[in-house]
Formats: sequence, structure tokens, C-alpha cells
Amino acid sequence: MKTTITLAAGMALLLSTASVWAQNAGSGAVQPSAPPAPQQGVATGAVSPPTASARSPEATRPVGTRASSASLNATDKLFVKQATAGGLAEVQEGQLAQNQAQSPDVKAFGQHMVSDHTAAAQKLKAIVDAEGLAAPTDVDKADQKQIDALQKQSGARFDKQYVKDQVAAHKKTVALFQKEAKSGSDPQLKQFASDTLPTLQQHLSAVEALPQK
Repeated sequence: MKTTITLAAGMALLLSTASVWAQNAGSGAVQPSAPPAPQQGVATGAVSPPTASARSPEATRPVGTRASSASLNATDKLFVKQATAGGLAEVQEGQLAQNQAQSPDVKAFGQHMVSDHTAAAQKLKAIVDAEGLAAPTDVDKADQKQIDALQKQSGARFDKQYVKDQVAAHKKTVALFQKEAKSGSDPQLKQFASDTLPTLQQHLSAVEALPQK
């Protein structure tokens, strides 16, 4: 009798254990999935990188440009001023020579001054504009006085005065370009001066060969 009860109790315990196991298995015994990864910049409060429009002016300035002419040395600044104004004067005086000179050689020289100095002025202006530099837009007072005096001359008298003025002007201009090529600080201005020097030296030699009497 005792054996029967013990056996019955054991069977009951086994059935109870099996029932519990079955309930756990029936629940799926699935481990909870990991929470979804937070989306950057949405729920976590992360800040997105700034757009191009939010960058500082220094970050958006094109490489190679200059905010001001503060980095130029005194030689550069003087060169830009005098080379620009002098080039304008050479063109105006060359135009006068084409119209008012008597000698065909002086007329031809004036024509060369117009074409060569116009081309040089365009190259210099491209550098000046690209680097945001300040340059004169007209001849200086001394050159204007010289132009006014030439306008009152014609024929042989014009030839004599024009040639005399051109010899002096080109000696001064050659020295100006030599100084910039040697002592300037801006690479583009130095290169422009160096490249233009041979033409200016040819001008000086040509005008010195013209009759000055």
C-alpha cells in the first residue's frame, strides 16, 4: 500500500514537472529582440554637420584670392599704381602720335605704343582684379600735363617733344619694372614685370634711335 502511494506521488511529480516544461516551451522561449538602433540626428539629439551656407567667409573664399592688399609690400603697391597710370598715358600719347606726328617713324612708334601697352594693361588689370587690389583708373597729374602739352603741338614740333618725353618715360618705366621683378613680394606681379621687361627695353632702344632734334 505504501509502495503504491509513493509510486503515485512520483508519477504526479513527474507529470507536474512535464507540465511546467511544456508551458515554458509553449510560451516560445524567445529572447526579447534588441531595441532598434537610434537614428542619428533624430532621437539622440545629435547635431548634423553644417551646410556650406553656414561656413565662415574664410572657409568659402577661393584658394589664391586675397582679402585685401595688406600683404603687398611697398614695391608692389607703387608698381601697381605707377604701371597702371603710366600704361594709360602711353596709350593716349601713342594715339596723339598717330594723328599729329609728321615723321612716319614716329607715327609707327606711336602705333606700337598703343598696341603693346594696351595688351600689357589688360594683363596687369587681370592680376589686379583677381587679387582684389586697388589701381588707378586714369593717368596721374604729371602725365596729364604732358598729354595736354602734346595736344597743342603738331608736325615736327610734336615729333621732337613726343620723342623726348618717350625716352624719359621709358627709362623710368624700365627701372620700375626691374625693381618689381627683383624686390616685389607678390609672385604674379613679379612674373608680369619680368615678362614685360624685354618689350619695354625694346621700346626704349627704338625711341632712342628716333631723331630727337
